[in-house]
Amino acid sequence: MRVEARVRVPNYCVRDNFPGRSRQSLERRWSIASGQWSIGPPDDPFDSTGGLRTGPTREESWIWAGSPPRAAPEAAVYEVVYRTWTAEDSSVGRHGGIMFCATAPTNRLDPMASGYTLDYIDREDDRGLRLFRVDHGVLVPLHVGTPEVADLPLSWRVEVAGGRIRCFADGNLLIEVFDGTYQGGFFGLWAWERQEVTIDDVTFGCEAPLQPDGGLRLPGDCNSDGSLNLSDAVCLLNYLFQGTVPRLPCGDGSRTHPGNLRLLDSNGDQRIDLSDPIRVLGYLFLGLPPPVSGKHCIRIAECPETCKL
Repeated sequence: MRVEARVRVPNYCVRDNFPGRSRQSLERRWSIASGQWSIGPPDDPFDSTGGLRTGPTREESWIWAGSPPRAAPEAAVYEVVYRTWTAEDSSVGRHGGIMFCATAPTNRLDPMASGYTLDYIDREDDRGLRLFRVDHGVLVPLHVGTPEVADLPLSWRVEVAGGRIRCFADGNLLIEVFDGTYQGGFFGLWAWERQEVTIDDVTFGCEAPLQPDGGLRLPGDCNSDGSLNLSDAVCLLNYLFQGTVPRLPCGDGSRTHPGNLRLLDSNGDQRIDLSDPIRVLGYLFLGLPPPVSGKHCIRIAECPETCKL
């Protein structure tokens, strides 16, 4: 069993739109680990803030909140706005992101560092946002690529609470995973080599995450064990024909409840009947398509949460 790592420090709230122009004003609030970071002139002459900028270098650029770096609480919201982003490296394109719940304010590949990174990459194979757990400098993928995102999202929001990590891009929830290995810790911004990035309106540690509605469920999971296998088809058959399963998992337990339809109507015909366990069996053993609600955990109103950490 993995042991959770926590950085125990007083709560720390950051709201920074990067006023001032001097490097000294930046270094009073942030700790530069590598790269060429500065507060740039505003794009709008009527705007008194210019944004945090880093220029093209031959190494990753890293900067950490606080001087010296200080940590966010275990349950926290992290928000960043990207104003501009260009890249000289055509092999990966724009690439960089944030690190949170970090155990050391260094960089993601340092054996001393653990935590999580959310990054963006233009590379075709894994294009979009990517969420990794970092275990002593080793990247462990939790969610790789968001092809539904047409371009680099400008507004990022990450909510961390109780082992749940939710990642939003331009207001849309794109990634939701369970991993409570690291809770609380340092917060940093980074950019891949040969990148020019302007960042603004950074906030973290000032807001508690909202509890989302409904529980995360795996479509087709009738017996609520957090997985989809033969026992789930048997569970639904027993409910339909034997009466040995008296109620379904969501809401009032009936086959017409919207939560149960979302969970167990595997063929999408808006009813729960024999065709649904047949669809599950076809997916499991014959290579047919998965349930219409997908093969990953989804949030369903009035359903208890069963997706496992």
